[in-house]
Amino acid sequence: MIIITGVYAHPNMNRTEANYNYRVIWPFMDVVAECLPTCQFEPGEKRLQAISEELKRQDLATSHFYNADGVIFDDELGLELALLETSGPFSLDDPTRETNDHVKAAYGLLVMLHTIAYKYVYADADIFMRLKVYFVHPTKNRIRVWTFGLVDKELYVLNRIKSATRSKESVFSFWLA
Repeated sequence: MIIITGVYAHPNMNRTEANYNYRVIWPFMDVVAECLPTCQFEPGEKRLQAISEELKRQDLATSHFYNADGVIFDDELGLELALLETSGPFSLDDPTRETNDHVKAAYGLLVMLHTIAYKYVYADADIFMRLKVYFVHPTKNRIRVWTFGLVDKELYVLNRIKSATRSKESVFSFWLA
């Protein structure tokens, strides 16, 4: 309980997205990455490597890019496996921003899957259809975790697998459940 009180005692929690990420979201993303032996969490406006690779494959200018609020990266495989898009500071009510971040993340997830497919071009299609990349989306009063994957030839699904209302009491139970 001391940790929860200490985290939310900071008056700047509601001021900026960076403060909220730094104090609450990034520490938990670090814990998730530490559970995966070859992964690390890279916080802060992280340029998606998959987008740069896709632009190069298509001979397009690499000056266009997508910055996620954080990425879980597998060092051994050289692949991005999860991305974080936080839609503003704690308790911000901005549905337009939430929608924009959600759509932006979907593009990032699609390119992350394409990068994996290019890297493992001879992999079995059935195995690829079981592969998922992840999207963590903190919004006004919720944290949602989504998977994104191929479910049929040329059909992708963004599926919410976990959702919890955030409050001073519940934010920690979400990550520990």
